[in-house]
Amino acid sequence: MKKETKKRRMPVRTALAALNGEWQGWEVTVRTSVPFGKYSAALGRLTAFASITKEQLEVMTPEQIAEITESIKSYIDLVEMLAVSWNYVDEAGEPIPCDRKGVETLPFSLLISTFAASRRVIEQSPTVGSS
Repeated sequence: MKKETKKRRMPVRTALAALNGEWQGWEVTVRTSVPFGKYSAALGRLTAFASITKEQLEVMTPEQIAEITESIKSYIDLVEMLAVSWNYVDEAGEPIPCDRKGVETLPFSLLISTFAASRRVIEQSPTVGSS
């Protein structure tokens, strides 16, 4: 008799992240077992974006502005990758879908707050080898 083997899959771990400030009461369930390469590459682009001053922005070339645009897209990419579900609603109180299209409709401050809350949860998640 042939022994059946169970197909292994990478575990997907999640945790609830609560937003702060103006978004208090808004929550997102975040994937904490994120692909490291994608996460660290996007974080690198965001770090470069976050360090730009207003004065630097005013004298940037179109090519540099295009790089900034790509950095902002990194927020969208990361939130799309990390968010599993959320309790977000639009101005009419209707649920915002937790997908790429929904992420693209978020106000910038909510997008940034979602990323910040997600990052806090990921950095506090259990280390490798723990359950």
